[in-house]
Amino acid sequence: KLTTAEICRQNPRLMGYKIQLTVVKTNAEANEIKAYFRRRFPSIKAETDASLRPNYKILVGSYFKKETAAPDLRRIKEYFKNATIVQYYIFCAEAK
Repeated sequence: KLTTAEICRQNPRLMGYKIQLTVVKTNAEANEIKAYFRRRFPSIKAETDASLRPNYKILVGSYFKKETAAPDLRRIKEYFKNATIVQYYIFCAEAK
């Protein structure tokens, strides 16, 4: 069985999970939401996915499994009621 470090060396980017906070219509809205999120959760990385333009997804965290995302999702739902876990490519070295 490979260690996480060995898996990451072989696959720096792999399919995992992120928490999607919301989808908004403008980049300005996305930046406001990310700033709000970072003030409350400074240890969790936030990013914008603009692949659905004109809509922007705000995604946070990087997780190998849904189960490892669940505790963060519970905390995040206090501020973002519609947050959900989505399958997404992650950087292995950032994931938990």
